[in-house]
Amino acid sequence: MKYYTKAWYNRVLQMSKAENGYQKYYAAHSGELPDWYTSRFRLHDSKIIHATTEKSDRGKDLTLKIFHDESHQIFLLKLRNAKIMESTLLAGKYLIADELYKTNGGYEFHLLLADDKNALSYFTAACAGIEKAMPDALPLYSLYEYCIPGRLFYESESFYNRKTKEIVLKERDSNRGGDPDLIPLPKLHNADLHGEFLQRLKSPKISDYLRQFKEDTKERRSAEYAILTALNRGVFNTLTGDYEYFCLSKLKPIAEKWSNKHNIAVDTHLILPKNYILNHPPADEEINLP
Repeated sequence: MKYYTKAWYNRVLQMSKAENGYQKYYAAHSGELPDWYTSRFRLHDSKIIHATTEKSDRGKDLTLKIFHDESHQIFLLKLRNAKIMESTLLAGKYLIADELYKTNGGYEFHLLLADDKNALSYFTAACAGIEKAMPDALPLYSLYEYCIPGRLFYESESFYNRKTKEIVLKERDSNRGGDPDLIPLPKLHNADLHGEFLQRLKSPKISDYLRQFKEDTKERRSAEYAILTALNRGVFNTLTGDYEYFCLSKLKPIAEKWSNKHNIAVDTHLILPKNYILNHPPADEEINLP
């Protein structure tokens, strides 16, 4: 067998044993852990957007801003009086697995993390308490789906946090009968973003291919979409990679103006992908055209 080998089965078996072991521990000690940390709450494949430390009356608090993979929401994990036991760079890492243990002084929080190239690392911290909270400002990510409808990498409406969703629904309702309190949201056109992103690559191979299609036609836009899809498979990441970062960076100044105009706080912090494709364009031989 080429893929489902004995080695593959043994790895799956070891993973099952590890998951069952932690679930048994959790079932026996769930009463000692925070209410938000339930068996249904999974951090797997979520991404740490930002990590900050600040002084408090109890010491130093560590706050992790996390994009939750399952709910598509951004939330904060606050470790009170955190003492780092095993350190690694946190921003931009993906959460593969987490373990939380009750101690005499509070909790011990363990993370297994992966970067964009799947290199693994550990992070461990002891803390007096660990809390889950929602950010005060709207994350730029939560405006993304509404402001760039029909983009290449689609997300459902659950991508909005509660406050953003209220604004979006208000605008949709206004289209039926008018709403004097309407707060219009900024918009970008996905097809324009496709074309601009490909132009920024400055690839003669892509330029020559696109010359056979007239500008601003359905055929041209379909070709640009197909090129991006092919690039995604071979060159850059899907949801949290280069094209998404490009779209968010285009949305950022528009969202900032919208934020100032309507006095709605928007967090526009972004993580630049490693080896960003627009900073290091691929060679023509790396590009597969449709």
